[in-house]
Amino acid sequence: MVSPSRFRLSLFSLLVCVSLWYDVSEAKKRSTTKPHILVVIADDYGWNDIGYNSGELSTPVLDSLAASGVKLNNYYVQPLCTPSRASLMTGRYPIRYGLQHFVIQPPFPAGLFLNETTMPQKMRESGYATHAIGKWHLGFFEWEYTPTYRGFDSYLGYWTGGESYYNHVPDGSQYVGYDFHNGTQALLSANGTYSSTWFAEEADRVVNNYARDSSSDKKPLFMYLAMQTCHEPLMMPPQPNTQRCSHLQDDNRDIFCAMTSNLDDTVGAVVKSFQSAGIWDDTLLVFSTDNGAHPQLGGSNWPLRGGKATLWK
Repeated sequence: MVSPSRFRLSLFSLLVCVSLWYDVSEAKKRSTTKPHILVVIADDYGWNDIGYNSGELSTPVLDSLAASGVKLNNYYVQPLCTPSRASLMTGRYPIRYGLQHFVIQPPFPAGLFLNETTMPQKMRESGYATHAIGKWHLGFFEWEYTPTYRGFDSYLGYWTGGESYYNHVPDGSQYVGYDFHNGTQALLSANGTYSSTWFAEEADRVVNNYARDSSSDKKPLFMYLAMQTCHEPLMMPPQPNTQRCSHLQDDNRDIFCAMTSNLDDTVGAVVKSFQSAGIWDDTLLVFSTDNGAHPQLGGSNWPLRGGKATLWK
């Protein structure tokens, strides 16, 4: 039986080892460059929500990437957002630093312990430029807990767990505040725009800046893209692809389908940015979900039992 966070531990080790292997291999004249690394995490995304597993939803970009890569069909993640992200960032079980039970809520004075070494810190040590885009959910009650203090050179996204995709305010919480940031500064111009639009544009900006850099010692890219989709609240994206979802009768599943389509399109846009910059063939892409889907909110884990917040996936 694979342990609940075995994949997270393996992914951390794999990515760090890849970067270190290229150090060694360069010394041995087997390679002269390190790969760019793109890690994409979907939110509350179930087994039956990706096209090649689903008879309902269509994800042509993700299907194509999976078909040309390696599918890990037997791995496990943590049951909730914060524990999964913490184990991904550290390569350690979240019980080691007290984040195994629940998620970090907006008013909680809590976060990933500052003495924990993070993946972007190790990537920096190995010579990477590190960029985070999207959801953080590992604490923000003091600046030292935010992404640009934890190893990332740049960050654009939101610090909490769930919020409106358009006005970027936590939904259904008595603790209301605008949460969309560029580094440590509130990005008020994002108000009114679907989050994935900003994520794709930020990824394109980072990649284009790399492509325009003509220096001989520029660093390879490590990009962590933590998508908001398909976390609640269910919100229809702009210009949804209605053809992909017209066959669905359940309202929640219909909106979830449109959000899944938006996720697929966003990943496609980011891949296109890497391709246009001429670096896609030198890029390692890892795609995963943080936990299972929420069946009451349009997601589907069929034929697996359980879902988000359960140990069954």
